[in-house]
Amino acid sequence: MNGLRIALLVINSLISSAGIVANLVLLIIISVATPKPIRTYSVLIVNYAVTDLFTSLAQALTVPRLITENGSFLLVFYGACSEISSRTCLYSFFVETFGFSHGLNSILLSICYRYFSLRYGVPKRKPIIILCFITCLPSLVPMLVLCQKWANESTVANLIAKYRSDMYDEGLAVAEPDCIRGDKCRNQTEASSRHGGIHYIISSRRRLGIH
Repeated sequence: MNGLRIALLVINSLISSAGIVANLVLLIIISVATPKPIRTYSVLIVNYAVTDLFTSLAQALTVPRLITENGSFLLVFYGACSEISSRTCLYSFFVETFGFSHGLNSILLSICYRYFSLRYGVPKRKPIIILCFITCLPSLVPMLVLCQKWANESTVANLIAKYRSDMYDEGLAVAEPDCIRGDKCRNQTEASSRHGGIHYIISSRRRLGIH
């Protein structure tokens, strides 16, 4: 692994660690020192802090590298998840995808809250909590799309051998989520691979010989 990639790993670790520590401190402050006038708004702060906390944890685990090839892309993970299992990388990346999406939705919800408070007064906490859960639903869409577009292990290995022979190894480790198991899903994935746009995931950089 060259110096640039080591630097990227170090930078990612520092940023993720800072995010984890900052959000933990924020949650502690909210739980022990929230003034009464902003207790309702603190629900939104907690919502965003928890989302960002888990996103930072997932980012620290994955450290993905994107490689495009033949109209599709591969995700190679350099984080700690690659030392555990390919499934760990898969689910960690799902959490990261959900977190980024829900974080943006939470910012929009926060803006709407401020507008509503200025125009109609401060709402009660219960509706805000319900809205936080409702805003989670759109964030599930990217996860479902990724899950449906994920290629199975044999498809990925064959395409890597064909288009990126420099990366191919018989010990290739590829995540295979539950939603693509079975002949029907496998046939759909292999048929789609001829048109590109399939998302691949590779968990072990050492087995791929990537430096």
